Amino acid sequence: MTAVFTVVGVTHIQQETFQGLEELVGLVRNADLTGVQLRPGVPGGRFLCASADGVEFTAVHYEGDVRTRGVYTSRVSLGVRTFQRGQVTQWGETALPGDVFVMPGGGEHEDLVAGQVSYAVLSFDVSALVELGCGEAWEGDRGIWERPHKYRAPAHVRDGICRSIRQFTHLLAGHMGAMSERRLESFQKDLAETFLSGIVFATDEPEAPGKYRSARLVRAVEDWVAAMAPEPVRIADVCGQLGVSRRSLERAFHETLNMGPAQYLITKRLSEAHLALATADPRAVSVTDVAIDHGFWELGRFAARYVQMFGEKPSETLHRSMNTRLDSQEDLGLANCA
Repeated sequence: MTAVFTVVGVTHIQQETFQGLEELVGLVRNADLTGVQLRPGVPGGRFLCASADGVEFTAVHYEGDVRTRGVYTSRVSLGVRTFQRGQVTQWGETALPGDVFVMPGGGEHEDLVAGQVSYAVLSFDVSALVELGCGEAWEGDRGIWERPHKYRAPAHVRDGICRSIRQFTHLLAGHMGAMSERRLESFQKDLAETFLSGIVFATDEPEAPGKYRSARLVRAVEDWVAAMAPEPVRIADVCGQLGVSRRSLERAFHETLNMGPAQYLITKRLSEAHLALATADPRAVSVTDVAIDHGFWELGRFAARYVQMFGEKPSETLHRSMNTRLDSQEDLGLANCA
């Protein structure tokens, strides 16, 4: 079954179920693949592909014992397994859920799946990544896109990557509804950042030296983020503006505040969302609108963080804003009658 859904700036969202290795290989667009089935049975599963403005996201779940080889297209691809049961390897290396594989354009592909696997691939031209605002921070590390490599972050980071990718896949599978250009760009940035975080927090690479001393860099970030309010700001935006590598930024925040920049930006966006809810008209705005406008795609986690931070549900803030508005109107009416 195939579904095509057009929204602002999106070419299409394609969903299919498939049976047989040939059907799977035929669906993959970011590589020219051939496959060999290693065990009896009919490999089958689900396929989703969404493309927009030079960025393509593919999510696949299938079961079978197969080996695939081939050559990637000219685009760079980042691959992540989000679930696996059985043996899964890439280039002969054991893969764990949340590992990020960098697959350069024109590079060789080779993997083995014996069991069940869910994986996602983000394919892009580096120029498209820069246009999204996620590429400037990597300008000093352009070699990353030119060599195949596996990046393994700590377990909690890998768990977060898998969880976020599953959420993005769920949203796309539900077609998300019509999106404004601003929301589409925000969605693409957050999707790219999810994949890139596996490289940023990888423990198998030495950290690069920072441009600023830690305390000075933190202050510069705080000042710049404050000046950008109320627009959502992402870590890649900060890196690009201040000319500092992502790893140096992480080290600076932890050394200075015992808190990473991501946590800082989340706290900032929560505060902005709280203000928006507190001043909004619930007849025209919903909690979902405010959450998505401030970059929170996982609404359950947004609500949990919101309650932890502000001691009430987002809906309570929104409804209280309506009550405050009505009270102010009543007071104004009484004053006019006096």
